[in-house]
Amino acid sequence: MRISTSIFRFALTFSVGCGLGAAPPPSQSSAAQRVLLSVAEGVPSHAFSTELQDRRAKRTSYAITLAPQKSKIRPRVMKLAWGMLPVLSLPVAIANSSARQIKMNLAHEWYGGVWPSTDLYVAVQPTDGKDKFWLEAPGYRVGEKDSADALVILKPGETKTFDIRLNWPGTGSIPTEPLIDESKPGKYSIKFRLFFKANGSQEYIESQAAEIEVEK
Repeated sequence: MRISTSIFRFALTFSVGCGLGAAPPPSQSSAAQRVLLSVAEGVPSHAFSTELQDRRAKRTSYAITLAPQKSKIRPRVMKLAWGMLPVLSLPVAIANSSARQIKMNLAHEWYGGVWPSTDLYVAVQPTDGKDKFWLEAPGYRVGEKDSADALVILKPGETKTFDIRLNWPGTGSIPTEPLIDESKPGKYSIKFRLFFKANGSQEYIESQAAEIEVEK
């Protein structure tokens, strides 16, 4: 039984509030700066589902940022549990420019059973053609590990980069539609929503769209 991608749709607003207290921002590469996701306070995007909107968390300031590290990506073949498979992924840097430590669960992809829980969600939309709709799904880190869980801690001023799978097919018993089909090159808009904890408070940040191009 395939899960309908409609369970992943939700309306969102990209806005900021409840600032974390700024610390000096960490340095980033010029490539990251060119595609850095900017803040657009109060602009509705209608990319994510109401299920995530109902998750108890407060919006936080752009002292936490998410920045794709590439604007062009292409699939590569990797050995996974189901054999040698094409993997399409995007490196994403999460930067903590606040004065507080933040914690989040960034799970690795998994191959069987119930999907792992994670705090990162991704929405994509093709920019070419007539189909202007968002697909949304959990954003899993590339590679199957002994455990799908992965607690990540970012100290004030710290930045870490994670390789996020975009064509994950789901698990054996619960498949899904990949966010991007690696056999369909072209340009896509991409957005992120990240949940995290700071001083015991559950918060989140959402990004504006960045454009990426999938090459053959």
